[in-house]
Amino acid sequence: MALAFGLSGYLLNATGFDVEMGGAQTASTFFWMRVFDVLIPAVAAALSIWAVASFKITEEKSAEIREQLDARHKKAEAAPAAAS
Repeated sequence: MALAFGLSGYLLNATGFDVEMGGAQTASTFFWMRVFDVLIPAVAAALSIWAVASFKITEEKSAEIREQLDARHKKAEAAPAAAS
């Protein structure tokens, strides 16, 4: 979130946004604002989809991970009881 806020000023400058003009920006400024408004989320979504699609996990691997997590939880529950 902080990154988005930090980059927003740079992106506005890149579009040619002029604070003194208020809502009367140039057509080029509005065009570039629309491009950034569409392009950045589209690229982020594409990267997210790629990351999820390339994450290969099988049912067997999922079961193995679940067993390991269950073993950790049982060990963690037993540790405070042993310390008492």
